[in-house]
Amino acid sequence: IADADTGFGEAEMVRKTVEEYYMAGAAGLHIEDQVFPKRCGHLDGKTLVDERTFCEKVERAAEAAQRCSGGEFIVCARTDAAGVPQEGFERAVHRATSYVQAGAEMIFPEGLHTKEDFGTFAEAMRKLPGPAPGGGPFMLANMTEFGKTPYLTLDEFAGLGYHCVIYPVSTLRSA
Repeated sequence: IADADTGFGEAEMVRKTVEEYYMAGAAGLHIEDQVFPKRCGHLDGKTLVDERTFCEKVERAAEAAQRCSGGEFIVCARTDAAGVPQEGFERAVHRATSYVQAGAEMIFPEGLHTKEDFGTFAEAMRKLPGPAPGGGPFMLANMTEFGKTPYLTLDEFAGLGYHCVIYPVSTLRSA
């Protein structure tokens, strides 16, 4: 699953982004609901696009994924709402629900602050229709050391209902 930041433009460009990533050999991509230029999800000062605008991006991405791969290409929607003071955890759940309804098959809640938040978020997503075992979308967690997220093990994430965990800088730090 490749990082596509904010999708590299408006909804129509996201369609092109999906096609290009698929042709390059990616199995899927994640796009996020921040405005461009974006900030690291573990930094303060993030601004989000409005929910409807991002849902349009997700819809175009899902349509393109179906068209170019027959549905094999995964569209993951990331929300940074939990780390934005005027949004917060409940709005992050609400936004993610809208993104699933728009066609996202995987959800990436960025910058959650506690283990309990991860569990509560995944539990809310399991209530939705989706392709994941047990219902809902597949769930992705970001385990960035030294970020806003507490360190959780792979087994802890699995126990909370996460199907995929990324460790974006671990190998660079060990090099």
